[in-house]
Amino acid sequence: MSTRKLVRDKIPDILTRLGKKFRVYNVSDKSELVKYLLEKLDEEVMEFKKALSIEELVDILEVIDAIVSIMGWNWDDIRDIKEKKLKERGGFSKGLIVEMDNFS
Repeated sequence: MSTRKLVRDKIPDILTRLGKKFRVYNVSDKSELVKYLLEKLDEEVMEFKKALSIEELVDILEVIDAIVSIMGWNWDDIRDIKEKKLKERGGFSKGLIVEMDNFS
């Protein structure tokens, strides 16, 4: 049984040096690439939750950076939106928890 998953660009070279057998596919369709990036994001978040390491956090940021690029967004706009939301709604630094009967 084979598994397909998105990997970093240099992983095929590393696998070749290790003598592994594999096939490489290039995803050129934007919607398909977004699908693989979202799967990779889920994978990296799960790994971060287990390890709580800076290396896993970097992997999450790398995937997010790829999503930003493929969507045609830019980091300046993202930072502006982040700052606007921070001013209007605040951040998460206070660690506030709200309990409600119906969260709708």
